[in-house]
Amino acid sequence: MISFEEENEDLLGSHKSPYFWEEPDPWYYQLRDVIYDDCVFAYSQTRDTILDFSGDQAYYKLAWYLRYNPVYWAAFAVCSTSLFVGKRAHDFLHQGERVRLDETEAEHDTRIMWIYPTDGVACMLAMMDLALIAYMGDGGVFQSATGTDDLLSLVITSTVFVANCRFYAAMKNRNAWEVKMMIVTNVVYATSLTVILSLGISEVGWFNHYWTLPRRITFFMRVLQLNFIIAGACTTASRLWYDYDEEDHRHPMTFYSMVPAALLLGAIIVPVIFIVTISARYTWYAIL
Repeated sequence: MISFEEENEDLLGSHKSPYFWEEPDPWYYQLRDVIYDDCVFAYSQTRDTILDFSGDQAYYKLAWYLRYNPVYWAAFAVCSTSLFVGKRAHDFLHQGERVRLDETEAEHDTRIMWIYPTDGVACMLAMMDLALIAYMGDGGVFQSATGTDDLLSLVITSTVFVANCRFYAAMKNRNAWEVKMMIVTNVVYATSLTVILSLGISEVGWFNHYWTLPRRITFFMRVLQLNFIIAGACTTASRLWYDYDEEDHRHPMTFYSMVPAALLLGAIIVPVIFIVTISARYTWYAIL
């Protein structure tokens, strides 16, 4: 779906190590170059992805109703920012490049349209959770909420990131069964999150005066993360599912490969059980 030209150019034009007689650039110059490269990468990949869904790229790049459309640029800014943050976070784990030299188109699209944007939102949610724990200790969604609720939200957010890191590793190792397990795990997470957000907003009410601005922000960030998972699953899951041959299905799943998926499912399914059987308010604090 998306061409590899932009990413190949980034790989070919990567920064070389200085010769022994050359002094390396100061760290802040190196950081500036890395951030600039990631911004260019996020911009180009987001542009190609959005235009892929719009039709012929050569035509729509010149169309005034996209070029001057504020909705297009708002969606572009949100998607590119999420992609940038997600790629930067995965770079720290050496997962910011192609999974392999022979990376397939489905694997490439999964990284760009699914893993990086989803984890970009997860990182921003984690920062919000930490800020709420530090500065809104006993404020919460309602007066009865505590910092423990924000800690539970942080656990849910962290398990999403850890599971997607394992998702990347599964594609890198061409472990077909583990890739399929991560696809199913993400779908179950998206379904559970939809139930929690839908029942929660219907039970609590949008105009409740105890629902503070930070909580409204985290609510929309959860919705954004949900949209990225749904979009990624709808566009890449079927292609990735059948992207591996019989040899790739011979790799066994290990205990360490199943732990991230089990943690994510446990962290999201347990709140769903509580919210359905007890009360929507029970886990509304935790998920937001």
